[in-house]
Amino acid sequence: MTIPGNTAAQLIYPQSRRGDFLWVLPFYDRDPDTKVRTAKPLTGYLFFFRVLAADQVTAAITAEIGDGLSVTDNIVRITVDFEQWEAEDLFAGCQYIIQLDMVTPTGFLKPLVEAKLTLT
Repeated sequence: MTIPGNTAAQLIYPQSRRGDFLWVLPFYDRDPDTKVRTAKPLTGYLFFFRVLAADQVTAAITAEIGDGLSVTDNIVRITVDFEQWEAEDLFAGCQYIIQLDMVTPTGFLKPLVEAKLTLT
């Protein structure tokens, strides 16, 4: 995953309300001179994922390491079971804000993605 500059990536992400949400994000370091990518070790990094309710403040769905989010080597995997869309009153045809944040081992909070999730 490449995040430009010092701001979160802005995306529009369509998702069917009738299926599970799966987002697999590989992380790499890239040498600025050789342009060679190497897997980024994520030991000590924390990740947090949220789907905000229609009020754009309340977290309707959350995932963190061990609960809907896993980190293996350089891969972050986020899953939301399709039953959660209905359980949290998230409706097809609506657009919701999703956020993915990372906290480095030194405690630096880095928002990675702020996207609009459109449920179809």
